[in-house]
Amino acid sequence: MAKKLWVRALRCLLCIAAGMAMGALSKYCDVAGSEFLYTVGLLTSGLAVWAILCAWIALISSSPVWAGVHVFLFLAGMLAAYYLVSACYVGYLYPRAIAFWCVMCAVSLGIGWLEWHAQNSGRLGSVMRLATVVGIPLLILIEFIAEPLFLPPIVNGVFYGLLLVYLRRRREVELGIFVLWKEIFPARNRGK
Repeated sequence: MAKKLWVRALRCLLCIAAGMAMGALSKYCDVAGSEFLYTVGLLTSGLAVWAILCAWIALISSSPVWAGVHVFLFLAGMLAAYYLVSACYVGYLYPRAIAFWCVMCAVSLGIGWLEWHAQNSGRLGSVMRLATVVGIPLLILIEFIAEPLFLPPIVNGVFYGLLLVYLRRRREVELGIFVLWKEIFPARNRGK
């Protein structure tokens, strides 16, 4: 029992740390003077990459409840770091934007719960697969229309393809950092 609690705490801390790293990197790179860092900022601050990462976090979680919690913790860490870097490094905050994203972060509890079901059969699984398969490309398209650069849609497309592979196979994609996640979030036998 104590080991299971320790593993759950580690998963939660990992989600918070990954979110904080993503948020800090995203905001720092948005305002850095380097062209390379600006490109990294474009890749890490788009809604599509956040949606892909949150879908992946939800899908590798052990249950729908933990999927919601993990997605929430990832986004809460990301928002905290993003706006902390904005306040300290850049020197400004947008209270309305912060309030909006905090509400979206709270909503992510339910969205994570729903997304977990995308790997299962049944009506809810079918609806969530459809939402994932159609929704994320729409986000990529909207981002491309808003800022017509070619690198972010290509990178997001690669991440989206990896997510689709996962949905198709219902197991973790064994590439680089995903192996670490596979050890922390072990595969479970879920109904087909």
